[in-house]
Amino acid sequence: MNKFKNISIPYVLIDKYKEFNLSETEVLTLMKIISFNEEDVDLAMLTQSMGISRSIIVNLESKGFISMKEDEKAIVVNCNNTYELIYGKTTQNTGKQRVSTVVGRENIDRINILLGRAIKPHEIEIVNVWISDNYSLEEIELAIQKSVANDVDNFKYMEAILKNSKKMSDSTFTIERNLELY
Repeated sequence: MNKFKNISIPYVLIDKYKEFNLSETEVLTLMKIISFNEEDVDLAMLTQSMGISRSIIVNLESKGFISMKEDEKAIVVNCNNTYELIYGKTTQNTGKQRVSTVVGRENIDRINILLGRAIKPHEIEIVNVWISDNYSLEEIELAIQKSVANDVDNFKYMEAILKNSKKMSDSTFTIERNLELY
């Protein structure tokens, strides 16, 4: 594992952890789990490498931030619920809608399939902005498809596609979509 890799942590997790009823140790544990990029993490390895007790993990599970399951070799932990819980809570507090509550997990999974990889947390934030700018899920998916078709895995490029699509009429965008499908 690269010691110097960058990870994306939702700022709201750090800024408002007390509102989520999390301790500092629980936040650091979540950050460590997030650093595995939504892969399952071996519970024994996690507790040993962080020097924490299993009760910290159990607390995070009881609060709904993580889930645990037993596979053939070990008990594994993942944080798939973390983003939905965080953004659901901030939605309740601010009244703003976020992609995880508006779009739902199945559409995030759809975006992952279109990208050919897992969407990163900061990219979820970008999609949040697009949705708040009134882009439809169909427009976002088409921008991702066009970007992937051009071998450009870059959200700024996708945003340029979206902005250009807004300049065109909706019918032109629909015609372009239909042509790309054939």
